[in-house]
Order: sequence, then structure tokens, then C-alpha cells
Amino acid sequence: MTTNAEDMPPPAGATTPTGLQTMADLTARRRLIFGLNIVTWLALVGAAAVVLGNGGWTWVDVLLWLCFAVGTPWAVLGFWNAVIGLWLLHGRQDAIAAVAPYAAAGDGTEPIAVKTAVFMTLRNENPERAIARLKTIKASVDATGHGAMFDWYLLSDTNKPEVAAEEEALARAWSGEDQTTSRIVYRRRTENTGYKAGNVRDFCERWGNDYELMLPLDADSLMTGDVIVRHVRMMQAHPKLGILQSLVVGMPSKSAFARIFQFGMRHGMRSYTMGQSWWTADCGPFWGHNALVRIAPFRDDCHLPVLPGRPPLGGAIMSHDQVEATLMRKAGYEVRVLPEEGGSYEENPPTILEFSKRDLRWCLGNMQYVRLMGLPVLPMSRFQLIWAILMFVSVPGWTLGIALLPFKLIDGDDLSNFPADLAIAVYFAYFLMYLAPKLAGFADVLLTAGAAARYGGRTNFIRSAAVELVFSFLLGAVTTFRITVFMIRLAFGRAEIAWSGQARDAHGISWRTAREGLWPVTAFGLAVMVPLFFFAPALLWWSLPLTLGYLTAVPFAVLLSDERIGMASVREHLCAIPEDFDPPPEVRAIQDAAANKVIAARTVGAVAVAQSILTYHGDAAQRDRMDALYRRFVQPGDLVFDVGAHVGDRVAAFRRLGARVVAVEPQPGPAAVIDSLFWDDPAVTLVRAVVGEREDEVTLRINSRNPTVSTASADFVKAADGAGGWEGQTWDDEIVVPGTTLDRLIVEHGQPAFVKIDVEGFEAAVLAGLHTAVAALSFEFTTIQKDVALRCLDRLAKLGDYRFDIALGESQTLSFGRFVTKDEMADHITALAHAANSGDVYAVLQS
Repeated sequence: MTTNAEDMPPPAGATTPTGLQTMADLTARRRLIFGLNIVTWLALVGAAAVVLGNGGWTWVDVLLWLCFAVGTPWAVLGFWNAVIGLWLLHGRQDAIAAVAPYAAAGDGTEPIAVKTAVFMTLRNENPERAIARLKTIKASVDATGHGAMFDWYLLSDTNKPEVAAEEEALARAWSGEDQTTSRIVYRRRTENTGYKAGNVRDFCERWGNDYELMLPLDADSLMTGDVIVRHVRMMQAHPKLGILQSLVVGMPSKSAFARIFQFGMRHGMRSYTMGQSWWTADCGPFWGHNALVRIAPFRDDCHLPVLPGRPPLGGAIMSHDQVEATLMRKAGYEVRVLPEEGGSYEENPPTILEFSKRDLRWCLGNMQYVRLMGLPVLPMSRFQLIWAILMFVSVPGWTLGIALLPFKLIDGDDLSNFPADLAIAVYFAYFLMYLAPKLAGFADVLLTAGAAARYGGRTNFIRSAAVELVFSFLLGAVTTFRITVFMIRLAFGRAEIAWSGQARDAHGISWRTAREGLWPVTAFGLAVMVPLFFFAPALLWWSLPLTLGYLTAVPFAVLLSDERIGMASVREHLCAIPEDFDPPPEVRAIQDAAANKVIAARTVGAVAVAQSILTYHGDAAQRDRMDALYRRFVQPGDLVFDVGAHVGDRVAAFRRLGARVVAVEPQPGPAAVIDSLFWDDPAVTLVRAVVGEREDEVTLRINSRNPTVSTASADFVKAADGAGGWEGQTWDDEIVVPGTTLDRLIVEHGQPAFVKIDVEGFEAAVLAGLHTAVAALSFEFTTIQKDVALRCLDRLAKLGDYRFDIALGESQTLSFGRFVTKDEMADHITALAHAANSGDVYAVLQS
């Protein structure tokens, strides 16, 4: 039997060796890697010391040198991993045999004899989207002829009732329609104990005895059946394999940000992972999804400790996967990553803000490893935990180094003997090492016959690579600054991260949202770059790869989230991947399902909008009643805000009365109707946003069949469920839209004489964003949410001395015929029968 590199006995029952390298072979590889890294790092920091120490050391020089020393190791290791990986890919005929000798077993034809549980972990994700992926994976596995050896689980930690109800309904429907013998199970925990790791452990303890292997998937995961079966064969042939991690790449995307990012990530991983696997071997990485795991040792030996102290660093381990990998290796089982691209996919964040949120979650999880240094694991595994920590510790080093550049100007150094050539050499050497994984990946494609054609040709590939390199520098400035701020907060115990569902679909970021999220990045850039511009312009130019991204953070975020730019990148094949040109059936199935959903939603939405136009614009008697009612509040020349303008029937009434109108409507279909009706009317301004308490992006729940009741209020959707008069109403889609406030609208457009608010249960949030009394307004109410109306009355009472009247339904007739006090109106609304359904409360400010 081959002696393991860690000189450990095989686990019980593991009688078949994996054909791995001998201990001497792996030891030699690891010594070579450590030697190359240490020598390279010492050469870099030594050269930096010569440059910075020229003319004598100052406190700024010392700090800059320390920052460089801390920030360099990650780039050095990436460089050597990439170089070795590129050598393996193009300098050896047996690269996979040298790196993954177990992989040959996947090419066999023997029957699958081990049972595998495939499960997807969910927490407040889009259920339809996630379950469609799992169904696609199952269909692909079934098509291999081995489907009977796989069972399927949806493991939910969702705590939003409406999402949980949809999960359960979709899972029940899937189970009912599936005609195979496979088991389909939906389970939801009511408490998110232990986060995702706790979810997985619950599965292992409840169902683990029924299976040999498990395949954890995230809500955005996709794998092909042939790859899954091939990997199962490897695990079946080699019982010492505890975890077999696939090389996960990004799926085609319509988001410009995601397309460019995953193009670089794909090429940065290929050579890097090949080189890393060559020397880490049986102590490879585990990314927590798209990987086969042997259940028995995972359940018995991979218990995660609860970290001492209080959150954020104490408590349950968040970045659980790498810790589980070290514990699996300690138990005598191997952890391997197969460095082969294809058949294993995920989706990348569609915007820089979503990407940054994910980065901060990883940062917090990795920094928890500081409290695991006493964990009894193997030396190689301990090194990997330390390296995961250093990946984020190095980031503040670079940020602090950049912050110190202006202080270097006041050092008063004698530059007559400054070693400029050496400084330039260190500068370019660092960037070469920093970019080495991507450059090696790009070189791999260009050196491999026919590979560039899969990316749209050599010219398109080179163009895309150039765009990605610029993108990576601009992105790096933003993410490193935000990580640095986060780590400072973490040091004081004030960092907070919500681990919940992620936004995965392409969506836009407004300029306001980008400014609010990224202004500190821009401010930091100005603080560094303005002094350089005036006192050391040459240094400013040399710093641009590291500093330009600070100044471009806001437009970078907005433009790369813009749907039009995303679609242009798709049309032009910019940063296209092979799956854009020749998608596998599984990817095609997901794309077709998404396209069909869009077509269906647009068709249903168009019909519903057309019905709304007929209903709200086609009744002459209704128009006359509406004009008579609003004439009591609106005079010619007045400014009116129509919040929730829908298809513009009230806009038309206000215009007939001679008023100027700001129409606020976030839904694309109704907003398009308003735009088409009033495009040539300078007295109508269309604002495509949700009005609320804050100027944040808002998730709008769309009722495709009845867009009149689309809403930003989750409570409204919940209240309508099962309520009389609301039967058949379903909110089947959601979009993320810009948010604004009444205060902001007043600043931008002026003081309104009248504000009409009709936003389906979100009225109280709209009024919470108003801090100046207006002369008159109306707000809709429903009898399923009387509490919202009462909150609106309370809010108006705080703003001024208002009196009220009410009109039920679409009667356009005031019930009291006089204006009553807040308490009288509150009593009236409370006493209304449920059958009254809805109406509008009118408020007038007493002079």
C-alpha cells in the first residue's frame, strides 16, 4: 500500500489505495513550494527595504515596508501555483495523473453500488428558481441510467413564512409529479442553529445512515449528471476519499459585472488549482457545495466546535467548509479537488454591492479561524487555516500602505541616489505575481489548440481578457477598502453580517444607492490622490492601478449593473464563456425556463395592464366623479404627487384640472403606459421608484395577473393570503427597484399641494419618509390591514393638525361630507365591515 504523505494509517475499511504519491514524493513537492515562496518573498521584501530605506529610515518607511511584507505572501503563493499549474498543463503529458491519480476510476463502466443523497440548502432564497435547478440536476442524473441510486432533499432554514409556504408547495408538487423511485424530501428547520453547517449536520444525523455519500448544493448550484456519476465512481473505487471537490465555474449571466468577474475567475482558477493540487494533494480545499462527501466520517469526525467568546468571532463557525476539510483529513480520509473544468456551475453576484456582501461574509468566517489554532489537526491542514486568515489580513496592509503615500511626500528624503530602477522592478514584479493566476489561465487558452474558438475566437478572447484586467484593478480598490473598514470594526467587535438569501438575478443599482454605499471609498481615494496630484504627480500616475478604483467606485457600480450594458455585453460576446456559445443541456434548461417565465410574465402582465387601461381610463362617468372629487383639493397650476400612479388615470385627472404632476410608478409595464400617454406633456414627470421611509433599494412583489395590487409590503401579501375578497391573488415575481422618499421628492420637485398615495399596504412607510406637512393628501386603506391606516393617521397627527374624510372603494364620494378628527376617523375605520374591502382616506391640514 502507498504510504500517505501525512504518514497516517488508512481508515477502517479502506483497503484500496488511491494510487497517491509516496510520502517522499509529496514531501519533496511541499518543500519545493515552501522554499520557492520563502525565497521569493524574502527577495521582494529585501528589495523593498533597499528602496524604502534609501536615505535613511523614517516611521513612514517602516510602516510602508511592513505593509508590503504583510500584503505580498498571497500574491507570491498565487504566482507559484499558477506557474506550476501552467507547466503541468503544457509541459507534461500526464498532468491529471500527476495531480489526481484517482480520476481514472471515473472513466469506468461498472454499476454504481453506493447510495448518494443530493441535497440543496435553502434560506430565504427564491424557491421556484432554486427548485428548478435541483429538478434539472435530477433529470440529468436520471438520464445517465443511474438515477435509482440517488435521493433528493430540500433542506430549508427559511424563516420568512411566505417563502417557506412556496417552498413546501413547490416541493410537494415536484414529489407528486415525479414518477421515478427516487426519494424526494422537503424538510424545514424552524431555527437556523449552526447556520448552513448546522443544517447539513441535521441531515447527517437524521438520514445519514441511509447513504454512503452526500452531494451538498447551494441554491445557485448546477451540475451535470454525467459529472456527478463520474465523481461517484471515483469515490466508490477509492474509499479513502473523504471529500471530492469539483472545480466550480460561473454560469452565463446577463449582468455585465458577473460576466466580467466570472471570466477572470474562471481563468484565474484553472492553472492555480492545478498547481495547488500538485502539492496540497490529500489536504485539498472544500468549498461547501458541488462536492461529494463521505457521510460516515463527516458525521462522526467533523463536528464543528462552538468558538469561545461572543459574536462576531465567537459562537457558531460560519466558514465551516475548510474546517470540515481539516477534520476529515485528520480522521484519515483524503480531501481532494479535481482540477478539471466542466459540468459544475454556480452563479456569481450580479453587482459590486452583492459581491462585497459575500466577501465580507467570507472575511468574517475566515477570521474566526484565529480561534481554531489550538485545534488538533495535521500540519498541512493547519497551514491552510493560517493561509485562509492571511488572505484577509493582507488586505488592510495594502490599504494602509496606500493611505501612507501622501505622508511619504513630507519625509524630506534625499532622492538624488534613489534606486528608481529597483523600485520599478519591485513594482512590476509584484503586479506580475498578483496577476499570475489570470495570466496563466489566459495563456493556457491561447496555447491550447481550439480553446480560444470556444470563447468566440482569439481576438474576442484577448479583448475580453484586457477588459477583465482593468476591471479587476477597479474592483480590487473597492473591495479591499471595504474589507479594511470591516476588519477594523471586527477588531472592536462591531462587525455584523446577515447570513440569508442572496440576490442572484441581474438588477440595476441607482446612483443614489451607489453613492450611499460607496462614498467612503471615493472619499478615501480623494484623500490619497489629491495630495499626490499636487505634490507628486509622477507617483500618482504609478499608483493608478491601485488607486483609480477609489474614484470610479460609484460609476463602476452603477454602469456594470445597468441592464442595457449587460445586454450589450451579451450581444458583443464580451467576456463570454464557452457555455454562452454552446451551453450544455442542463444550462440550456435553466436558461429556457427563465426565458419562458419572462415571456409568460410579460404576456400575462401585458394583458393585465391592458385590462387596467380599459378599467381606469374607459369609464366617462368615473372620470367625471374623479374630477369633481379632486377639484376640492387641486387648483390649476398646483403641484401634485401621484404615488403609485399605476396606469395614470389619476395623472390624467390632475392634468384635466390644470395641475403639474410627479407620477411615481416602479412597475415597468404601468410605467411604460404613463410614459406613452404623457411623453410629450412637460407638466408630467415620471419617477420609476418606490416611495418609502428611506432612499434604499426595495424589493417589489409583482402580481402579474393583477398589477394593481403589486406591493413593496410583505405584510400586505401575508394579510391577503386566504382573506375574503382577495381569493386568487398571487404575487408570483419580484424585482429590485430604486427607492426614494416624499422628502426627497419635495427637495427635487417642490412642495406639493396634494399627494395621492396608493401603494397596497406600504402607505405607512411612505408617510414615514415625510417630515413636512403638506396641504392635503389621500392614502388608500384596506380592511385586511386596518392597522396600516391607523398608523397613517398617527403619523399625520404628528406632522400637523389634520382633519379627515373617507371614500369607499372607487365611489369617489366622501362618506362624511365634512372633515372629522383623527379619533373619529380611527373609530370609523375600526368599525368598518370586512366587506368594505378598501377605500381612500382624505386629509386636509387646518390653517
